[in-house]
Amino acid sequence: MSGVRNMLLKGRDWTNLRVKIMVKRIWGRISALMLIMLIAPSSTFMQPLVGAGSYYVTYRSGEDVVLAPNSGSEAGGGGTDLTYSLMQIPQKDGWGESFDSPPQGVPVAQWASANGYQFEGNAPSSAAMWLNVTGGRLEWHNFYTTRTKQAYNCTLTKELDPEGEGEGGWLSAYNLTMVLSFSRTWWHSGSPPLYLTITALDANMVPVLVMRFNHTNALNGNATAYGGSPVPLSPVGSGKTFAFSLVTIGYGQQAALYQNGTQKLAFIAYTPVKYIAVSFFINEPAYANYDREYSVRINEIGAAPLQELGQAAAVVGLPCGEWAWVWSSGATDAPFQVQNGGGISIAAPVFNGEFSEGTTGAWVNLDSKLTAFSVSDGKLRTATHSRGGLGGVGLMANAQGFTGAYYRLPTLHEGDFYVATYVDVASGPAGRNYIGLAVTDGLGRVVAYIDVLYAYISSTMELRRYYGVYPGAVTYSKLVGAWCTAIDFNISRVGTTWYLRSTQLGIDCQFEGTDSEIGGILLNQAFDYYQSIDLAWDYVRTNLPVENISGALCASLDLRSVKAGTFHPNTTLTFTRTSSGIALLEASSSESAGGMIIRGLADGDGVTIFYSNGSVAYNTTVPSGSTGITISPAQVPQPFTGTVVVTERAYTRALASFIGNLTAGDSLTFERAQDTYVFNKTTGGEWDGVVVSGLQLGWRVLVTNGTVNATYWAGSSGETMIYPIPCGACTINVLPPTARIPASLQPGGNYALERIMHINHYGACTDTAFFEVDTSSYTYRVEAKVLSTELYEIAPTGIKIRIIFEFRSYENGLPSRCMPPKLYSGGIQLPIEQLSQNQYEALVVGPEEGDWIQLQIVDPSSGIVLKGRLVI
Repeated sequence: MSGVRNMLLKGRDWTNLRVKIMVKRIWGRISALMLIMLIAPSSTFMQPLVGAGSYYVTYRSGEDVVLAPNSGSEAGGGGTDLTYSLMQIPQKDGWGESFDSPPQGVPVAQWASANGYQFEGNAPSSAAMWLNVTGGRLEWHNFYTTRTKQAYNCTLTKELDPEGEGEGGWLSAYNLTMVLSFSRTWWHSGSPPLYLTITALDANMVPVLVMRFNHTNALNGNATAYGGSPVPLSPVGSGKTFAFSLVTIGYGQQAALYQNGTQKLAFIAYTPVKYIAVSFFINEPAYANYDREYSVRINEIGAAPLQELGQAAAVVGLPCGEWAWVWSSGATDAPFQVQNGGGISIAAPVFNGEFSEGTTGAWVNLDSKLTAFSVSDGKLRTATHSRGGLGGVGLMANAQGFTGAYYRLPTLHEGDFYVATYVDVASGPAGRNYIGLAVTDGLGRVVAYIDVLYAYISSTMELRRYYGVYPGAVTYSKLVGAWCTAIDFNISRVGTTWYLRSTQLGIDCQFEGTDSEIGGILLNQAFDYYQSIDLAWDYVRTNLPVENISGALCASLDLRSVKAGTFHPNTTLTFTRTSSGIALLEASSSESAGGMIIRGLADGDGVTIFYSNGSVAYNTTVPSGSTGITISPAQVPQPFTGTVVVTERAYTRALASFIGNLTAGDSLTFERAQDTYVFNKTTGGEWDGVVVSGLQLGWRVLVTNGTVNATYWAGSSGETMIYPIPCGACTINVLPPTARIPASLQPGGNYALERIMHINHYGACTDTAFFEVDTSSYTYRVEAKVLSTELYEIAPTGIKIRIIFEFRSYENGLPSRCMPPKLYSGGIQLPIEQLSQNQYEALVVGPEEGDWIQLQIVDPSSGIVLKGRLVI
């Protein structure tokens, strides 16, 4: 350990490397930041940007927003709202390095220059000792011919995404692999040790994982994650090859380091990997003895998306608060506490093939040919009136042409998979019956199957077995005098090799077959003569995807409104929210002189007052049952100049409540009555619980009975069922989320959140264009509001329109002093006149009357451009 510590202190100049790489990256980052901000309002998607160790959350007024004075929702019109949407981030294909690219047999610095690596420091390249890329490996070799008597310290660094396309989510779910080996003849205790360090770093050059090795008579090492406590690794012996694998399934999820398949280190992964660095250090002058010949080799390094573990969809770029995923069924994942710009992972459900829920679920009775098709006692029970099985004619035939239970996958599956099932033959065969398992491609054609025909002939039982994989032929054989009361079927694929197995039928074989995408599973049942037998399918187990990740991402977020100015005892501030979701504090004067009044609040909302110097003058939480507060001059001397901040906690406010007793079969319908919501109760239903309907996907139903609370979530049907029913009187509240994003996510996909102005119908418009960048520690917002337009002049060159608009910027939610904006129309910069601190006037030349004018308003402080079409 002391040697490793010494190597870290002396052998690795992290600061120097960080400065060199970050200088390159910071300039690229600034350029990318400015460029993306410049084009974002007119682009369809803005990827989250990485900076200061956090992700940017962006809000914008939309692409080419339609502007008109007094059309904002606060003025009673508009028809706009702010819409959250999830945009998929393209997942990188991964990266691998086998060190086999030319030139070979050359010093590492020469190879790095030719292959897109950064190399710094000094490395040996003499006949006595060298660090070369040779024979498809990175190798440090000491030949024991003479001592070089130097200190060598060098690092080879690979940026996994040099174009920056993966910023905000490169390999959020990944598998980082490395194969390491070494050999030696003999080692003297006084010989200089070689130190090897492999580091995986995130986009901000923060080490995610560090593996440190001390080479003496073995490679002894340890591993740390995010600078935590070191965990020892198993020594790598001479002549041995060790594989290391770092596996993580997404942000905030468990990651693990494996050594030759054995888990060595577990930790929570917060960031994706962006850089891989390999460092060597040796200090020969500090040691007296010679060393025998040895070599240390890195055979390969790779980083790839986790396809086999990629059933979790990752979402990044979320505002801070509590987020939950509500499935279309109404089931919910536990709420996640998210920091600004952070993310969550949503895992696709496991395959429910145990038939324990008493329903056939997504299994379909093909063409209604099964006379029995139901679930009881944890088994799928089937019988049929249809003739003809898969045997001999199944390959590449459409599954719809056969009989049985069919499950169509919601997303096609590539790569390795397995399907296993077990079926009980509930009654003996009266004649000849087919039973089998098949898998289909994306077009529903059978590409592999096992089928057995029970043939009861002349008092003798035969099992006729048919099985095959496309494009091969079908195998047929008999088992005479056999009888099975239960049969197992197993079909799997690894690469293009297929395995068909059945213990009861004596089948265990493999075929080279198709690599088609898998699209469905068929449990075949048919009869040949006389009548069908009864079957009970115990389970169907597979690693194939079973449903899309379909539901809603819901959040409990604080909404904050800020107003700065000079406030008098007769000032009333009313907290409102526009239909676009923007929180406002509207000021007015009243006859009351008892103090400053803040209205439009509810239980739990917060009010904070700052003096102009930034110190806190007053802070309170709205008490239960109150809709506002009065701040007397004794509490805060008035008039005063400063800032009022109101924080609304909308997710604590019930839209409607029911108080009373409930019994089985009751239903509560949630309905809107004028400006409020009510519950209507009916009785006499045939269900075990209490159905609550009239909701929206992702809304919560909170049931309180004394000190016991239960939460239910509405699915896509707008319903949920309260079960078990609470005893005695209870209170039922409906609580909508602050943010709700219905979505259908792809398993393994990466998504980012954006929030844009949505125009609900043709002709709708708004008076405000805005753009906001939000991080965990800093927010910046720019907005322009059109106040008025009027015809100024009609000339041969066209008409001139006088517009008056407000331009404001905010830092950390507080108004900031901003420079006058730049105004462009048709690519030409127009002169503007400043009327007051935030109001400006300009003349723009328009097209024919009744059309619109394209405007661009540029914030000179940030370079952000607000684009819009001004209605004239």
